[in-house]
Amino acid sequence: MLDKLTMHLQTTLIGLSGLLSSCGIFSIDPQEEWINVDYKNDLNSTIEIRFEPDSLILSENILIGSEVLEPLSSWTQTDFVNNGDDKKNIETIVDEYLNFTIQLYQSDSLVKVWEDPPGYYGDSIHSPFNYDSWEIRPVESNPENVVGAVTFIITEEDLK
Repeated sequence: MLDKLTMHLQTTLIGLSGLLSSCGIFSIDPQEEWINVDYKNDLNSTIEIRFEPDSLILSENILIGSEVLEPLSSWTQTDFVNNGDDKKNIETIVDEYLNFTIQLYQSDSLVKVWEDPPGYYGDSIHSPFNYDSWEIRPVESNPENVVGAVTFIITEEDLK
């Protein structure tokens, strides 16, 4: 009798351990780390960023058509999985903008139009299509699994 009970208990425990490990409760795989894509308004005036065409879904990320940024504020447009390499992280987001035009408005007036192709243009060209114009920054409030932000800073230079 005791042997039957022990055999049933072992079968039950083996079944439960298989069930629990297959549903991920005891999974040891690390969670993915995320990088935010931020636009920072470093101006003392309100601006609007518009993406043309209006709104698209690229690589499972939704790119919003436009956003108004108050003075000295930031906007997190989207996020993506951290590649583990700063250069690759910047290339990942900039390459998503292929076939887009990015427009900058101030007081309802168009002041700047940025267009592709993406590339390394050094410090001489400040553009969302210039890999060198983006920065990797730590995030101020660390939501779970967000390890940093790829940030494009809009400055007075962009209004010229």
